[in-house]
Amino acid sequence: MDPYRPPRRGPILAVVLLSVGFLASTSIAVWQYVELQQAQARIGELEAEGGGGGLFGDLEEAFGDAFEEGLGGLGGGAGGLGECLLPEEPFSAPPIGDLPVEEQIASIADAVERLRGLEFGEPVEPVFLSPEEITARVRELFLEEYTPELGDQESRILGALGAIPPETDLRSLRAEVFGSQVAGFYDPQTGELVVRQAGDALTANDRIVLAHELDHALTDQVLGLPVPDDLRAGSEDRDLAATALVEGDATLLMQRYSVSLSLEDQLGALDPTALIDAFQAQADLAELPHFLQAELRFPYEDGLTYVCDRHAEGGWPAVDAAYDDPPDSTLEILFPDRDGLALGDPRPGSDPDAPGWDPTPGRQFGAAQLLWLLQAPGGDPTQALPNAEAVVGEWAGGALNLWTKGPDSAVAILLLDRPGGASLCRGISDWYRAAIPDDDEQVDQGPALLTDGTAQDGFLRCVGDEVRLGIAPQVRTAMAITR
Repeated sequence: MDPYRPPRRGPILAVVLLSVGFLASTSIAVWQYVELQQAQARIGELEAEGGGGGLFGDLEEAFGDAFEEGLGGLGGGAGGLGECLLPEEPFSAPPIGDLPVEEQIASIADAVERLRGLEFGEPVEPVFLSPEEITARVRELFLEEYTPELGDQESRILGALGAIPPETDLRSLRAEVFGSQVAGFYDPQTGELVVRQAGDALTANDRIVLAHELDHALTDQVLGLPVPDDLRAGSEDRDLAATALVEGDATLLMQRYSVSLSLEDQLGALDPTALIDAFQAQADLAELPHFLQAELRFPYEDGLTYVCDRHAEGGWPAVDAAYDDPPDSTLEILFPDRDGLALGDPRPGSDPDAPGWDPTPGRQFGAAQLLWLLQAPGGDPTQALPNAEAVVGEWAGGALNLWTKGPDSAVAILLLDRPGGASLCRGISDWYRAAIPDDDEQVDQGPALLTDGTAQDGFLRCVGDEVRLGIAPQVRTAMAITR
């Protein structure tokens, strides 16, 4: 079981979060509105100046400048992520607001097919639930799989790593967050597709979320979703990377469907009720520890960037090809230029040196999880390592082992440096010092670390391309599990 994210079987596999989905789908309208306002202001200036350069030349300059400025907040430009989200040849969806719901669904499905360049093999019949109904449904499905045992294991691991406060009831926290955050989901095992609907009619937001989930159904029918139905111990990071591909695909499709709507519809997505829901969802996310926030956003935000990189290489066919050969690790999602890196398989940590310790299944420890830790040591983003991404770039494989003995936990992190890497050991040492500050440090030799703390002890061993960190109630146990 992956210790860093909720189970991804059934509807948890293909969801769109209210906060992420709303902001993604309405951001296009905001950019276009800014673009329009800036262009109108520029046209007014040109008219006041008596024009110059010809009508088309001036308008092209006005709209071009406004377009680039409007995308500035995205971090892209006409040749980056902005071009991916706003293609040169946009598709215009026909107006459907006055049609019966069944015809609206058919029109949205047709638009998804045309935008994605694929065709449904069989029709999909969405189900629309009220916010209260979808919250209850998602909680029920989540808690069926995310057992108390798994929640306890994950709480122990993240607590030992300083990512969440000790004694956090992670199972209840995750169930509450997912229940309130999910705006829609698709279950590839049953074909069930559910969208959150607050009123009687489909709003622009409802239609945009539906497009996201229809993309999941479409790619599942034609390409097959590259994530197994059942969780595979030891493949968690690989499956998370595949999930980023799937969610990045649907998020890009959702964005392109959003921009295909009329500007009136797009701005209609900014209605007060939707804004209140989105801001509340954002506020709820902001209350979570950084690690939990980052893992929720990763498949959508980093997955979108990854899919856009694939799309830039060869359009949707290049994205389709990734389903046949999905990324092997979250490192490929974070650093697309590392595609094809031969990953190592760290040997498991040694068992504790005292009787009574019970092992749990070994897990992958991926580049994304490492990044989230380094971005907020001890859960504090102000303590972020300034070279966090550079450190994570040295990752060439990782695993994690957990042993339990009553209330006690022993955690071993096992990492491999990429060939020629040098900063991973030092980075882990710097992170642990910041995450678990200790006044009783016993040995400190370069990046090596041995701490004797009040709540837990730690030992860092770096030999060759291996970086091994042990965390346990006693120093000797921390040392033993790094052998």
